[in-house]
Amino acid sequence: MLDGRRNGHQEYFPVFDEMPRLLDEIDRLQAIVEKKLPVVCICGSTRFADQHAIARWELENDGSHICLMINYLPQWYAEQQGWNGHDHFGEASGTKEALYELHKRKIDLCDWVLVIAPESYVGDSTRAAIHYAEDLGRPVRFVESGAEAREAAEAAKETKP
Repeated sequence: MLDGRRNGHQEYFPVFDEMPRLLDEIDRLQAIVEKKLPVVCICGSTRFADQHAIARWELENDGSHICLMINYLPQWYAEQQGWNGHDHFGEASGTKEALYELHKRKIDLCDWVLVIAPESYVGDSTRAAIHYAEDLGRPVRFVESGAEAREAAEAAKETKP
């Protein structure tokens, strides 16, 4: 019965009519899987976490980029943990070094780096991340706000090796 015959007669399998469409769908899905999206590592002071979130949205909302960035916590969670202030939770939790090493691994994985630097502010940790990225040969783009991320992505495309 594997040959489609039963009692000497050819048996009809409706799935055969669907084969061209199914093969086209397989090709379409394969193209999506094989498409390499640019990976962006977003860097900058944690005091600008809202701008980082906007940049991530701007770059990912159309499915054109994958963004990696440092971990941010909502203020209410930090308060529950007894950490004062609105940023530098890594220091308050005793995990700053481990989180920075993790951030460097994200830079290792990325195609380019986006630095969010309102009023051109770049702290020591961000400066170290920039130097690390440059040492790896990753292009680095600076923006004042997350809303400018799309323009930075266009500029990064133009300089892609």
